[in-house]
Amino acid sequence: MMKILPIILWTCMIGFCGCSAVRVSQDYRPETDFSNIEFYRWQPVALDIQGDAPMDDPLRDERIQKAVEQNLHSLGFRSLTAAEPDFFIDFQYSVYRIMESNGVRGQVGIGRWGGANETSGGIRVGTGRGRYTRKEGVLYIDVIDPKSGHILWRGKGTHQVDQHWKSETKIEKIDELVSKVLAQFPPTSNP
Repeated sequence: MMKILPIILWTCMIGFCGCSAVRVSQDYRPETDFSNIEFYRWQPVALDIQGDAPMDDPLRDERIQKAVEQNLHSLGFRSLTAAEPDFFIDFQYSVYRIMESNGVRGQVGIGRWGGANETSGGIRVGTGRGRYTRKEGVLYIDVIDPKSGHILWRGKGTHQVDQHWKSETKIEKIDELVSKVLAQFPPTSNP
């Protein structure tokens, strides 16, 4: 057993480290030349209050905006307030409740039992009645053409959300989410 334990622990460690808590994707207009853009400005929008506490979170929105600005700055983009920017930047963040079930499962077992070499067996069927909910945050970051208003690039990131996180944890999770979404920008597979 002692020889197998390190193998089991190593396998579990690789499995846990290989799974990212943040999933990202992107979409963009392939005909767009992203090599000539440098200056951005936030998309002017009206404040949209939903009347739902998980959705209306000004602290979270400020954290997202700050993280977006820091990431764009580290990528070499600059904020512009006076003149026409090369692109507008905008984001939307939503929280969804996801209901999951453990599903129907079956097991079959056969073994020896007792001193008389008796063979026994059993069948177990799980009914899949175990259900739970979790919250998932979805962040969309848009790069918008200021002349046409068309979205040139959209990055999407999802992560699990807990409403009871401490402020420090919320900041870390938002920073990680924004960083992974903007790591895809600008797209590298231009024609």
